[in-house]
Amino acid sequence: MSHLYFEQSSFDRDIKELKDNFNYAVNEKVSYLAAVTNFHGYSHSDLLSFFANELPQYLDALYYAYADGVSPLYNLARLMVLVDSNADQELLHLVSKNESACVYTFIALKNNFDQSDIKSLMGEHIDYEIIKEKFPDNITQKMKENNEDENALIVENAQENLGNSARDIEKQKLEA
Repeated sequence: MSHLYFEQSSFDRDIKELKDNFNYAVNEKVSYLAAVTNFHGYSHSDLLSFFANELPQYLDALYYAYADGVSPLYNLARLMVLVDSNADQELLHLVSKNESACVYTFIALKNNFDQSDIKSLMGEHIDYEIIKEKFPDNITQKMKENNEDENALIVENAQENLGNSARDIEKQKLEA
């Protein structure tokens, strides 16, 4: 039981650390954008021109940042962090429709999830409230499954190595 608790506790710490990393990166992007642009004072064409010239890799993020219109600067910063984590345009589009999926999309990307898997897990839930509750569960469950698969492979390799070592010892005894 304590081993399972340790694994869960470690897993929870990893999730918290990734959430903290995401929030830190978002705050850095917000600070950067505030320093180099007059974000709320710029017209859309000024912002588009600035991004086209200075930050072309974030043009898709700029477009999707206005999806909910409530906090485009914050939305843009979050989407920029996902771009930095190699999110493709389709994934940005899906995330922009539901801001609650943003941090868990980041977590999934940082855990080397295939983007098609993330889209599939997100696509299982259309409604905002369902995504808010179920998408994080889907991501964490998939991470646990991946971790269990890795642990099983480690155990299998260790058992195989032990078996090989035992056979080598027996072989040496027979040769002696």
